[in-house]
Amino acid sequence: MTDQPGLTPPRPPDEPASPPWGAAPLPPPPPPPPPAYGVPAQYQQVTGQQTHQGALWSMILGIVGLVSAILSLPTGGLTAPGMVCSPVAVGVGLWASKAVRNRPDLYNNRGQAIAGWIMGLIGILLAVLALLLVLAFFGLLIWLFAGAEQ
Repeated sequence: MTDQPGLTPPRPPDEPASPPWGAAPLPPPPPPPPPAYGVPAQYQQVTGQQTHQGALWSMILGIVGLVSAILSLPTGGLTAPGMVCSPVAVGVGLWASKAVRNRPDLYNNRGQAIAGWIMGLIGILLAVLALLLVLAFFGLLIWLFAGAEQ
């Protein structure tokens, strides 16, 4: 069909028409319009995808405090991590829980914050129980040795 002189193949619909012979070429298309006012696309807020670091640290400190308090009960000794990490886990957990509750569109790990401060409370209770056991043991020793002198 295109072998015959004078016939040209049909032009695809999305291809622009070429200028006739001897005419000036078509000008380039206009640039795209500038973006509308507002927040650029790269700065838009990501919703529900971030973890609150305070909640994560609260859970980690709560685990450390709880494990050290549990391990100190059978031996009757007090451990420093249980005495330090548990109160810090309670404070950080309460702070992070409030922050996550106030911004649910931004953070998604309120459960970690709650778990952290609950484990911190349990660690504090176990540390107090261990302290009472140590005091009771030394009180018993003092009572026994005081009775043996008489």
